Amino acid sequence: MKDVFIYTKSPDAPVLFSGTAAKNLDRVKIFLDYSAYFTGFGVAGWSQRRRIELASFDPFEKDIRYETTVVSRTVKTDGTTVALR
Repeated sequence: MKDVFIYTKSPDAPVLFSGTAAKNLDRVKIFLDYSAYFTGFGVAGWSQRRRIELASFDPFEKDIRYETTVVSRTVKTDGTTVALR
Protein backbone atom coordinates (compact mmCIF):
# COMPACT_ATOMS: atom_id res chain seq x y z
CA MET A 1 0.00 0.00 0.00
CA LYS A 2 1.01 3.60 -0.50
CA ASP A 3 -0.25 6.84 1.06
CA VAL A 4 -1.14 4.96 4.26
CA PHE A 5 -2.52 7.02 7.12
CA ILE A 6 -4.69 6.79 10.20
CA TYR A 7 -7.40 9.45 10.29
CA THR A 8 -8.77 10.49 13.70
CA LYS A 9 -11.22 13.32 12.90
CA SER A 10 -14.32 11.50 11.61
CA PRO A 11 -17.38 11.80 13.91
CA ASP A 12 -18.62 8.25 13.23
CA ALA A 13 -15.27 6.47 12.94
CA PRO A 14 -12.87 8.17 15.39
CA VAL A 15 -9.99 6.06 14.05
CA LEU A 16 -9.93 5.17 10.35
CA PHE A 17 -7.11 3.35 8.48
CA SER A 18 -6.67 4.25 4.82
CA GLY A 19 -4.26 3.56 1.98
CA THR A 20 -4.02 3.12 -1.79
CA ALA A 21 -3.26 -0.25 -3.37
CA ALA A 22 0.18 -0.28 -5.01
CA LYS A 23 -0.53 -3.41 -7.09
CA ASN A 24 -3.25 -5.91 -7.93
CA LEU A 25 -3.66 -8.87 -5.60
CA ASP A 26 -6.32 -11.57 -5.37
CA ARG A 27 -6.91 -10.90 -1.69
CA VAL A 28 -5.52 -8.75 1.14
CA LYS A 29 -6.09 -8.93 4.89
CA ILE A 30 -5.19 -6.04 7.17
CA PHE A 31 -4.25 -6.76 10.77
CA LEU A 32 -3.55 -4.55 13.76
CA ASP A 33 -0.97 -5.71 16.31
CA TYR A 34 -1.03 -4.02 19.69
CA SER A 35 0.06 -4.33 23.31
CA ALA A 36 -0.33 -2.17 26.39
CA TYR A 37 2.08 -1.05 29.07
CA PHE A 38 0.84 -1.74 32.62
CA THR A 39 2.10 -0.58 36.00
CA GLY A 40 0.90 -1.37 39.48
CA PHE A 41 1.47 -3.56 42.53
CA GLY A 42 5.23 -3.13 42.22
CA VAL A 43 5.47 -4.49 38.67
CA ALA A 44 5.55 -2.91 35.24
CA GLY A 45 5.79 -4.19 31.71
CA TRP A 46 4.20 -4.76 28.33
CA SER A 47 1.25 -7.09 27.91
CA GLN A 48 1.40 -9.92 25.42
CA ARG A 49 1.01 -8.72 21.83
CA ARG A 50 -2.45 -9.21 20.42
CA ARG A 51 -3.57 -9.27 16.78
CA ILE A 52 -6.99 -8.43 15.39
CA GLU A 53 -8.14 -8.52 11.79
CA LEU A 54 -9.40 -5.11 10.66
CA ALA A 55 -10.49 -5.95 7.13
CA SER A 56 -10.27 -8.32 4.20
CA PHE A 57 -10.47 -7.11 0.59
CA ASP A 58 -11.16 -9.50 -2.28
CA PRO A 59 -9.99 -8.46 -4.91
CA PHE A 60 -7.41 -5.77 -4.09
CA GLU A 61 -6.99 -3.52 -7.13
CA LYS A 62 -4.12 -1.15 -7.92
CA ASP A 63 -4.70 2.61 -7.47
CA ILE A 64 -7.95 2.08 -5.52
CA ARG A 65 -8.11 3.71 -2.07
CA TYR A 66 -9.20 1.32 0.68
CA GLU A 67 -10.47 2.28 4.13
CA THR A 68 -11.32 0.32 7.24
CA THR A 69 -12.54 1.41 10.64
CA VAL A 70 -10.24 0.76 13.60
CA VAL A 71 -12.56 2.36 16.17
CA SER A 72 -16.20 3.22 15.56
CA ARG A 73 -18.80 4.71 17.86
CA THR A 74 -22.54 4.84 18.36
CA VAL A 75 -23.89 8.25 19.37
CA LYS A 76 -27.30 9.29 20.73
CA THR A 77 -29.19 12.13 19.05
CA ASP A 78 -27.99 14.49 21.84
CA GLY A 79 -24.37 13.74 20.90
CA THR A 80 -23.60 11.44 23.83
CA THR A 81 -21.36 8.50 22.93
CA VAL A 82 -23.10 5.22 23.77
CA ALA A 83 -20.51 2.65 22.65
CA LEU A 84 -17.01 2.37 21.20
CA ARG A 85 -16.09 -0.67 19.10
